[in-house]
Amino acid sequence: MDARDDLDELAALRRELAALRAERDAGPAARFEAVAATAIDAIVTVDSAGVITQWNRSAERIFGRTAAEMLGANITEIIPADLREAHRAGLVRARDTGDYRVVGRTVELEGLRRGGARFPLELSLSTWAHGDARHFTAIVRDISERKQAEQQLRLYVEELARKNAELERSHDELLRSNRQIAQLFSAVVEALPGNEIDGRYALHERLGTGGFSVVYRGTELATGRPVAIKVFRPSGGVITSAQLARFGREGEWRIRHPNAAVVLDFGVARSGIPYLVMELLRGETLADARRRGPPPRLGRVLAIALVVAEVLAAAHADGILHRDIKPENLFLHRDERGQEVVKVLDFGIAKFVRGVAEGASVDLTGAGHVLGTPRYIAPERLTGAEYDGRSDVYSLGVLLYELVVGVSPLGLRGRTPWEAVTQHMTYQPRSLRDVDPGLPASLSQLVDATLAKDPAARPDAEALVVALRELLAEVEADPALAARLTRAAALGVAETLDDERTESG
Repeated sequence: MDARDDLDELAALRRELAALRAERDAGPAARFEAVAATAIDAIVTVDSAGVITQWNRSAERIFGRTAAEMLGANITEIIPADLREAHRAGLVRARDTGDYRVVGRTVELEGLRRGGARFPLELSLSTWAHGDARHFTAIVRDISERKQAEQQLRLYVEELARKNAELERSHDELLRSNRQIAQLFSAVVEALPGNEIDGRYALHERLGTGGFSVVYRGTELATGRPVAIKVFRPSGGVITSAQLARFGREGEWRIRHPNAAVVLDFGVARSGIPYLVMELLRGETLADARRRGPPPRLGRVLAIALVVAEVLAAAHADGILHRDIKPENLFLHRDERGQEVVKVLDFGIAKFVRGVAEGASVDLTGAGHVLGTPRYIAPERLTGAEYDGRSDVYSLGVLLYELVVGVSPLGLRGRTPWEAVTQHMTYQPRSLRDVDPGLPASLSQLVDATLAKDPAARPDAEALVVALRELLAEVEADPALAARLTRAAALGVAETLDDERTESG
């Protein structure tokens, strides 16, 4: 056999190998094409030069351009002119450095429909290689309706703000008088340390300040027992009947559970100052513990969540919703033995949902207002829909998610209350195991359930208690898992959108 015969045989072997490779790739490629053709989302694939090699039916619908038009065309045809240069620069950088910055992320961009109309889109990009060639496949969603809804909601909020501003201007004189009274009231409160309340309680140094109260360390004079005394202080420089009612309600609605902060007494002093007397707690809030670090272990996080769920179950059984579960309202108390006892604080904006006497005021928030902290409010409360104890379960789910993985389930990019409100209603959180694959599947599934947009899909507080007990037992059975450090302080999520509770329209 001469050299020519050897070359012919080698060429035949190469052709046979190429045919085998084509046959091997044909099956998966055909299946992918079949799935892509019927996908709800647009699927677009381009090669490294930006030439379109795949354009499914949903892409035809979204962009208004047929596959016959787009296959073989350059991707820049659906990119607005002012964004094309940035696109080209990104391709060049990626080819030169291998750094594909948008791969694996979901980003919001703009596209061009037939006729040149721009529209907002959401894009998830992946990259893959076929031989020596690199390809990019994008899953594209038209988010025009979502953006329109957000714009309408923003306009509605702005209109409410404008009307509120007009109302405030019409009552300027009344507000000025009210503020003068509030200033006098606050001055009296500031001068309280070293004084007594009706000969029953001595007030000492200030322990903390809330939205419409100041807390002092105090002593019950008859027994010498140390106590904490919360004194009403006007919020925002004005005194309203709603503020006074919310303050007094915390004293009236006592939750029968050892992990709810105990209210010992409440009333109005002869000087006219409303006050609450509570057990004196030693320690720090969960918010302070997160800021200080280190991050807690998984077993401890679940134990804290279980205690909070138990308190909520007891409150809900009495027809009371907390409505402001957040790290600032969970206190890590140290008892006389030095043992940690979790205490749920601040039922001041709680709400009765049943068992209220006829004629009682059951909603002191005012029409069109929502009380709470934006990062933790359940979606149904933001829309004005009816809600029950599962709104507290949602708030606890947000907190548990943050404690375990150190990021908000809302996918927050900024720190505005408006962004939190929007995300609660529109954003689907990533599963915990997507963020941290080492977590138990049972934990991920439970947190997913607490964060369901539909309250009917969430467990109530009693069911959550049962699930958390089972989950805690599962985790504690594995010492390494129980001792696993969470990411609670990893990204500083303890610094919430607003340190004070807010009232949002």
